[in-house]
Amino acid sequence: MYKREGKPEICLFTDPCDFRCGINTLSAKVSVAGKDPFSNTVFIFCNKRKDCLKMLYWGGAGFWLLQFRLEKGKFRWLKGKGMSEISYRQMEWLLDGMDMVPSHYNDEVKYKYVV
Repeated sequence: MYKREGKPEICLFTDPCDFRCGINTLSAKVSVAGKDPFSNTVFIFCNKRKDCLKMLYWGGAGFWLLQFRLEKGKFRWLKGKGMSEISYRQMEWLLDGMDMVPSHYNDEVKYKYVV
């Protein structure tokens, strides 16, 4: 089995995608966007209603195509045009139904001494 080195990147396509598209069409969309579909990257697409995701990943010997459909509710999708790289944390937030860009972050606290 082909082994990948390191964690894959995650790229999110912010434009809605026609979910009749299969592996060939989605990998062509990745190429048109300037990315290599054979790279160590997970590409995430969403439908117009924002209730379904598709993830495309090259596994070394073939493509993985994973589809996830919500039975109730919608994904909180990033606004914009094109493609955006997101972190693993943001992907977890997306799959859990949370906003990928929280309204605030707590500031990092740094101490010099422990009392």
